[in-house]
Amino acid sequence: MNDIQKLKNKLKSENIKGIALDIDETLSDTNNHWFDHMLKFQPLEGLSKKETVKKYKFIEHVPGWDNKEVLAHMGTLMHSNDFNETIPLIEDANHIVNKINKTIPTEEKRKSFVVIKIL
Repeated sequence: MNDIQKLKNKLKSENIKGIALDIDETLSDTNNHWFDHMLKFQPLEGLSKKETVKKYKFIEHVPGWDNKEVLAHMGTLMHSNDFNETIPLIEDANHIVNKINKTIPTEEKRKSFVVIKIL
């Protein structure tokens, strides 16, 4: 059973209702944030950030970014509060989430939730 299903089962068993939001590239500009950090860690000669993103689309497709040192750095970033808390929002995304929060009523505030999956 995967982690999402475990979470759903736990919430259901405790009669907790809510909505889960996956924010990557929906509410936050995650991909650009990753490229910003990875290009600082290991710049690519002859390519701007814009050219790199256009050519490779995702950091896992960039040649040379699959060695142990780079993968360890990615792992550190993935679990870094500083990294995750500074991912920029896509324009007005926070306002949309606030509208969802106001639109979907909950019976008990303490038994409701919003889960935001960052990575």
